Amino acid sequence: MSESKKSRGEGSELSSGQDAVYNVNKLSRELLIRVFGWLPFHQRHETIPLVCRKWAELTSVPCPLWEHPCIDLQLYIDGHAVGTSTDQQKVVVRWANVLQWFSVRASWVHSVEIRNFSEDFAVQHDCPPGGLASLFGTLWDYLENLYISNCAPVMRADDLVHLTCFSKLVRLNIDSLRGPVEARQINHLGRLTNLQELRILFAGHGLEQNLLGGFPDHLTALRKLRELEMTSVGPGAFVSMPNSISNWQELRDLQLYRCGFEKLPESISALSKLDTLLIEGFSTPGLGSIELPDSMSKLTLLRRLILSGWCYSTLPGVVGRLSHIQELDFSFNPLPSLPSDFQCWHNLEVLKLNCCELQKLPEAVRSCSRLIQLDVAANDDLDALPTGPYLANLKDLDLSRCDFHRIPSPLCGATNLERLDMSYNTCMEVDAEGRLLLLNLPALKQINITKDRLHAVGLRGRRSEFKPTPWTDCSMYNLFLLSKELQAHRPARMIDVRLFDEQEDLAV
Repeated sequence: MSESKKSRGEGSELSSGQDAVYNVNKLSRELLIRVFGWLPFHQRHETIPLVCRKWAELTSVPCPLWEHPCIDLQLYIDGHAVGTSTDQQKVVVRWANVLQWFSVRASWVHSVEIRNFSEDFAVQHDCPPGGLASLFGTLWDYLENLYISNCAPVMRADDLVHLTCFSKLVRLNIDSLRGPVEARQINHLGRLTNLQELRILFAGHGLEQNLLGGFPDHLTALRKLRELEMTSVGPGAFVSMPNSISNWQELRDLQLYRCGFEKLPESISALSKLDTLLIEGFSTPGLGSIELPDSMSKLTLLRRLILSGWCYSTLPGVVGRLSHIQELDFSFNPLPSLPSDFQCWHNLEVLKLNCCELQKLPEAVRSCSRLIQLDVAANDDLDALPTGPYLANLKDLDLSRCDFHRIPSPLCGATNLERLDMSYNTCMEVDAEGRLLLLNLPALKQINITKDRLHAVGLRGRRSEFKPTPWTDCSMYNLFLLSKELQAHRPARMIDVRLFDEQEDLAV
């Protein structure tokens, strides 16, 4: 044995850098794989095998290290990102190595994430329509999860048909699909019969991104589907959903953003495992409100209902019968109040009614004794907070951009309140009584009473002017005193007190 090898074995004459490498190599195979898993994919398949023979052998055999590669294609174009030159030939060679790597290890790879397939990269490699599917053709029989983001040059609506080659696909996530898109193009995905999670985000916003031709009803053939999310499909994209959605017996999460439904079918009651129903409108005048069938009351496992951005002037009656609901969001609906006979929300924990034209807190809310989060921000005429059981367990209260003049006295019953936001109530003053009230809230962690010193503009354009007052007479001075008292009263707890806007934030 040579002297150098003896020294390495005894560890007596190693430099600090060599010693560190020596100690890393003493780790077990499983620990090394876990450490390597934190590295970007291009470093795993290019750099690690060059370090030493042990690492090269470790990464050349089947292991969890290669089950979920993430490929950021920008790293193969931007030489500065990987520390190499920008010579185009080298880029081509490196990308060819990636494809060769996949062709050898296809049976190990179960999940792939592909990012940033730019127009330049597509031109350099002459990628055809359906380029991603053809590039990774060796994975057709093995891939279970496919995540595609910012790959619009090779992922257009017409290319969706090529993804049906991935016969074992369980999860498909497409971010930034270029529109306009027709329902018949989305319908191709109905052939992925093993799909359990489908998410499609359309590139851009506005009328030009409409999903044309109604709801893609072939998706109802996905009987194993558990999560469906489609975003930014444009107003008026759907008129209604087909009755065949009753095939989604396993569906738990249905989220459709920025769409134009007129009604939900009666067959939605067949989705017995549905936990989350989110259908977001546009807050567009004349859009109307989505019609909810009475059969929705049979969805006993429904816990989250979000119907924001429509034109509801009153809540549908079936909503009042959802006694099992835990989160309700009707933000951006012109709701001046809620029906007084809605008294069965005993399990409600999160309620969001911001920008709803409320003039007072509805009676139906006061009896929600399990309420944890209440958001009634941007209701310009809301100026009072009533007492009631809803305050007992409340932890997060948003009263920003309303018309409060002082800290509401009923807050003394909110003994579990941790966060209070009363920012941009332009006429509000924090007097001595308000300071004392906040001082005696035992769980309070954050207060936000930001107020523009010159004016404040509400979401509906209301502008309120007020004259500057001396520092010692304004609410900011009182709140400054409050922050000092809070620190003196509870020195072991950090209290975040925000007084000014983002440019002049003061946190104590």
